[in-house]
Amino acid sequence: MAANELPSLVPGRLQAADSPLEQVDEILYRWITGKDLRYGRWFKDLMPRSDEVWEMKTADIRIFGWIYRPRTFVAVFGDYADLYKGKIQRRSYEEAKRRVKRERDALDLDPPKYAGGTYDELVRV
Repeated sequence: MAANELPSLVPGRLQAADSPLEQVDEILYRWITGKDLRYGRWFKDLMPRSDEVWEMKTADIRIFGWIYRPRTFVAVFGDYADLYKGKIQRRSYEEAKRRVKRERDALDLDPPKYAGGTYDELVRV
């Protein structure tokens, strides 16, 4: 998704009451302020868990990235959820994981480049 695309997106197949922009604003607010993000519904690790690729989710948007250190999410890219679901599926979670891993591997970060662990260990600290 291009940086200027989010404000013009309309709700997708789930017909959420909030616009995709409002959804992203809400989930980022919840993350930044430490409010609960329910595992599975708003935030989850993609399989296999050993890849340590995570997805922040709203009804219409997926934000893919990894957890560098507990409570430190590095977002690589966002995309329209409908592209990964239903009859118009045009993108794959496998490609999203590969993209996150490529970006993570390319960065000169202090090791380890990502934190491993469970949702409770990484998000609810």
